[in-house]
Amino acid sequence: MPELFGPQRDCVQVLRHYGINVLNDTVAGRKVQNVLGEAPRAWKAVVKKTFKRKEEIIPMQMALVDALKLLDQFYFSIRKFRGDFQAQAPFKFEGGFSMAFEVIDSFSSKLD
Repeated sequence: MPELFGPQRDCVQVLRHYGINVLNDTVAGRKVQNVLGEAPRAWKAVVKKTFKRKEEIIPMQMALVDALKLLDQFYFSIRKFRGDFQAQAPFKFEGGFSMAFEVIDSFSSKLD
């Protein structure tokens, strides 16, 4: 974490080198020195909270992925049924009525 907060410390050092002391200044009612000192600890707390929240969210995401997979399977089964129906249904049936009703009954049971 020094790579995150090192530039702020370097900036303060450069300002001090040129005679500008910002450590006694205040930010939101708190001294800059205290803010810079507490920043790494506060950042660690934020990172910890983020990972904890992520661990809580991952099972929900996986459940949604599984639900989407089921939805895809359902969609493909509907597409297959539609294709079969268009290819085999008795729209213009050449044969007896009993054979036509058998095909219709077959698709009715598949649809159910």
